[in-house]
Amino acid sequence: MSQECLEAQTVVIGAGVVGLAVARALAQKGHEVIVLESGSHFGEGVSSRNSEVIHAGIYYPENSLKARLCVEGRRQLYEYCERQAVGHRKCGKWIVATSEQQAAKLDDIRQGAARNGVSLEPVSGAELAARCPELTAVSGLWSPETGIVDSHALMLSLLGDLERAGGQLVLRAPVEAVASEQGRHRLTVAGDAPVPLRRKTWLTLQAWGHRGWPGVGKVCPKIRNHASGWLVACTSVIAGGRPSTA
Repeated sequence: MSQECLEAQTVVIGAGVVGLAVARALAQKGHEVIVLESGSHFGEGVSSRNSEVIHAGIYYPENSLKARLCVEGRRQLYEYCERQAVGHRKCGKWIVATSEQQAAKLDDIRQGAARNGVSLEPVSGAELAARCPELTAVSGLWSPETGIVDSHALMLSLLGDLERAGGQLVLRAPVEAVASEQGRHRLTVAGDAPVPLRRKTWLTLQAWGHRGWPGVGKVCPKIRNHASGWLVACTSVIAGGRPSTA
C-alpha cells in the first residue's frame, strides 16, 4: 500500500440523498469534500427505496424540529427542483373520511396542520363526489402542498452540484474498520483499492441509512449508534491510493 497521504478537509461517508446534499452544501462553501460510498452507484440504499413523496408537514407535533424542517425543506426542495429541472409535481393529496366518525377527526388534522403553517382545504362529500367520482367519502381535506419527486434525478443533480464545486464521489469504498491510535482514528476503507484514513483536524460526516453502522462508537465514542442512523461529525485524513471512482 502506498504511503502517499491524500488530505481532505471533509469526508462524507454515504452517497444517499442526505450524504450528497450535505457534501454539496459543504463543497459550495469552499470545503474540500470527498464522499465515500460502499456501493457501485450513489443512492442504492434507503434513498432508492422510498415513496418519493414531498410531504407537506401535516402530522408532526407543533413547533417540533420535524415540523419546522419538513415545512422549510419542502419549500426549498420545490424551489431547487424547479431551478434544476428535476422531475417533480405538486400534485396534492386527499385526506378523506369514509364515515361520520372519521369526519370528526378531520378538523383536528386541519388545525394541527395550520399550527405548522400548512393550509388544508375542507371539502364536502358532495364536492368530493364531483371532483373525484371514484371516491366514496363523506368529507375530506385537500393538501395542495404535497407532491412527488424523482429521487434519482434529485441525487444526480446534487452530485453534479458537488462535482462542479470541486467535490468527489468515490464508489466501492466501504469503511469497514476503525481503530484509535494516540488520539487519532484510523479508518480502513476496503473495496477495489483498500485505503486507510487517519484522523486529522478537519471534518468527517457519516450519513448512514436507517440501519446505522456499528463502527460509529469507535469513530466517536460519545455517540451511541441508533437504528435510524446518525449524522456524525469527526475528522480524518485519507492515506494511500485512491479507491475506484469509475
